[in-house]
Amino acid sequence: MKRGIKKTVAACCIALMLLSGCTKSAGTESPDTKDTVSDLTEQGGNLSDTDEDTAEDTDSMFTDRDKEVGYDENECTAIQLSDDGSSCDSQSVSIEGQTVTITEEGTYLLSGSLSDGSVVIHTDENVKVRLILNGVSINSRSSAAIYVKSADKVFITLAPDTENVLSNGGTYETVDDNNIDSVIFSKADLTLNGSGSLKVTAKEGHGVVFKDDLVITGGTYNIEAASQGLSGKDSIRILDGDFTVTAGKDALHAENEDDKEKGFVYIAGGTFALASSGDGISASGDMTLLDGTYTITAGGGSENGEDHQEEGPGGSGGPGEPGGMLPSGERPQGEPGEKPQGEPDENLQEEPGEKTQKEPGEKLQEESETTDEGEASETTSTKGIKANGSLAVSGGTYTIYAADDGFHSNSDIAISGGILTIASGDDGIHAEGQVTVSDGTIVISESYEGIEGSEKVLIAGGRITLTSDDDGLNSAAVEISGGHTEIDAEGDGIDSNGTFTVSGGETYVSGPVGDGDGALDYETDAVITGGILIAAGSSGMAVNFGEKSTQGSILLNTGSQEAGTDIVLADASGTELLSWQSSKNYASVVISCPEILQGESYTIKAGTSETTVTMDSLIYGDGNSMGR
Repeated sequence: MKRGIKKTVAACCIALMLLSGCTKSAGTESPDTKDTVSDLTEQGGNLSDTDEDTAEDTDSMFTDRDKEVGYDENECTAIQLSDDGSSCDSQSVSIEGQTVTITEEGTYLLSGSLSDGSVVIHTDENVKVRLILNGVSINSRSSAAIYVKSADKVFITLAPDTENVLSNGGTYETVDDNNIDSVIFSKADLTLNGSGSLKVTAKEGHGVVFKDDLVITGGTYNIEAASQGLSGKDSIRILDGDFTVTAGKDALHAENEDDKEKGFVYIAGGTFALASSGDGISASGDMTLLDGTYTITAGGGSENGEDHQEEGPGGSGGPGEPGGMLPSGERPQGEPGEKPQGEPDENLQEEPGEKTQKEPGEKLQEESETTDEGEASETTSTKGIKANGSLAVSGGTYTIYAADDGFHSNSDIAISGGILTIASGDDGIHAEGQVTVSDGTIVISESYEGIEGSEKVLIAGGRITLTSDDDGLNSAAVEISGGHTEIDAEGDGIDSNGTFTVSGGETYVSGPVGDGDGALDYETDAVITGGILIAAGSSGMAVNFGEKSTQGSILLNTGSQEAGTDIVLADASGTELLSWQSSKNYASVVISCPEILQGESYTIKAGTSETTVTMDSLIYGDGNSMGR
């Protein structure tokens, strides 16, 4: 399914002052921002938003009161929790056994413990309530420890230097028409903040469930949940905080099936250590990641990735037939016993790479499969970071170990900053629409395919280093206009099912050693107008750029050469123009740079091979297999 290219917002982390005060009217509330993320993803199509614009966008996500952490005990309503009998002097609090119910607006200071009880907020739906947790321990054997039954918005502040513990015993009994299934269960907007700590343990169900928006602006959180860690409907918005989450499903999950503009995730900062049997962070809508430090293990890591089945020589991405030739280009000199040009080299021949087609329209939490009997079954999604809408990454440090994709979007992905380190059992980065990289550092150490965009992969900047069991870059169209990209691929190094264009940047490809794939592979045309590119690989499917190119490019059959040997381009005077080493054995080289001019002569040294060519035209050597 074709999608329009969504514009994304480039952003940076900002400093925000924490405000003090405990009265129920302190701070100001900004207008409702549930739909703000749709506005953000329509801004900054050229990825050049200013820091000032970013600060305004972030401010629209978090109100002053969301960031308010100070309080005066003398102005708060005190609630003392105790198994022997909880106590409170206010008529706005009712106590029945170990159930404490707050019925009116205000700021409530809680301390003490309940071994089998809960705090319930049941007010008018236009009322805001604030809870200060001051060393609280609440366990509910059969319900939520904190249950927001009705309110406009609830703020939970973790008092400084306090440890707070909330838990569920492993069952949830029906108490009303709400399906309570978490330790903190909120039917209203919920904000968590403060500088203390909160431990949440859900032996069954989720850690925190919210039916509207969840905002977190600070605090330390340790969440262990049998199902999802943080699970909500309209949005998850995090300004700061320290999060350790172990979850039986997704660690952070936002999903709204009724409104595609909601169900979004917006993270401006924080530290995240997430271990999930499902996805690390998942959104049914858009996701914006501005900053933060993330260590995510999803589905047990890349070693639990799905096996990929063979399709035969050439794979899914290329139209070429195996055994393509290099019909032009001089033979390397002084190579005794060399096979005829273009014939597969025995020393490099191996089984064709495995290829697997993936269908678009993937479900958010569970992915549908068909059994041998034709019945639908469900498999758990195990991606590191996943958005059903657009995914924008503009900063932060990410270490991702995922059984499936590292970063995934069912729409577009835009990376304009950050440090991304990915080991995945499937694609390192995958978008059903377009993948755009304009800045940042990306290291993909393990993947089936490195970066895949169903519609387009656009590399405009940044530094990318990737290793893949199949294609390095794969898309309907691939454009490289900037950046520094290094690819080590067992399949095609760069595989375009349409056009492949290079206008800038530096690109180095250690391609396949088997003749079923090529260092470069394209369907219709390949054009180079600028930049540097060296692609080394097998000779059977080797291709060069096409005649529409305005920059010189040379394709040579070098014979079998060892990994780590120098590939050097020199001009007629002997001046070295380029030098690089392939990480794998190779038998052909494509080399292009702005210094290659028509009418001039150049010498290419590749391991034991040395060839001098004269550029009678801008393109020297082409492949029979495709894309001539």
